[in-house]
Amino acid sequence: MDLPCRTRQLANLRAIALPKRHVRRVDRIGRRRSGRKRSRRSRGGMTRPPNNENLMTFKLVVVGDGGVGKSALTIQYFQKLFVADYDPTIEDSYIQHAEVDKQWCILDVLDTAGQEEFSAMREQYMRKGDGFLLVYSVTDKQSYQNIVNFHTQILRVKDRDIYPMLLVANKVDLVHLRKVTEEQGRELAHRLGIPYIETSAKDPPLNVDAAFHEVVRIIRNQPPAELEKNQKKRRRSKKCNIL
Repeated sequence: MDLPCRTRQLANLRAIALPKRHVRRVDRIGRRRSGRKRSRRSRGGMTRPPNNENLMTFKLVVVGDGGVGKSALTIQYFQKLFVADYDPTIEDSYIQHAEVDKQWCILDVLDTAGQEEFSAMREQYMRKGDGFLLVYSVTDKQSYQNIVNFHTQILRVKDRDIYPMLLVANKVDLVHLRKVTEEQGRELAHRLGIPYIETSAKDPPLNVDAAFHEVVRIIRNQPPAELEKNQKKRRRSKKCNIL
């Protein structure tokens, strides 16, 4: 007997997204580790990506409390799908070509665990990031208040006074459940000294691509000396990991 429509749809989604609680990695040029090609047609009439040997890779990390929609935003960006069911993430990784302001690059995005029981992993993934999306849900006041903790910890781990970050107010489609106003979000962003954007992963998505691309812009707009210093740190980190 056929599965019910909703169950069949979810089963198909799982087949595309791969199982949770494993690192989900789409290799450069759109290949999964299995070697099977993934078709990724970019919207907006983008040209074919160039050879990725000379492309800069940006490691972006999506952080925030559990249930704020980090995975929904990431899957919507990479797979153009909306995942309504909440399934706690441990750590999922995605790689894809992207064209930002007519410049191609490679986005390596880490979707992280928001649950408190995985807080010990935070410093490890914070060390890896070139830029961060600090996500809260506008329906959850506590997730909004906890953003300060993520911001403070990132600066402490990076040993910096400022670092490329973007404050992301998610789930703005849930107007009737909204508890954090746009004014409150902008005030927090101003206090932290980082840009602000409102998003929704639900179809039709709002500002999902714009959020990831804005973090790339923030990284690119760093003073050249800071950008070079971060790249050197990451190269040293890779050598240490290999050893």
